[in-house]
Amino acid sequence: MVLTRVEAKLDTATTGVADHEVRLRRLESRFWMAMGAASVLGAGGGAGIAQLIGR
Repeated sequence: MVLTRVEAKLDTATTGVADHEVRLRRLESRFWMAMGAASVLGAGGGAGIAQLIGR
C-alpha cells in the first residue's frame, strides 16, 4: 500500500521534470530571440538617431 503511493508519486515527479525542462527550453529560446531583436532594434535606432543628429 505505501509502496504503491511512493511509486505513484515517483511517476508524477518524473513527468513533472520532463515538463519543466520543456518550459525552460521554451523560455530560453524566447529570451535569446528577444535579445536578438533588442540588438537589431538598438542598432537601427542608433543609426536613425545618428542620421537625425548628423543633418
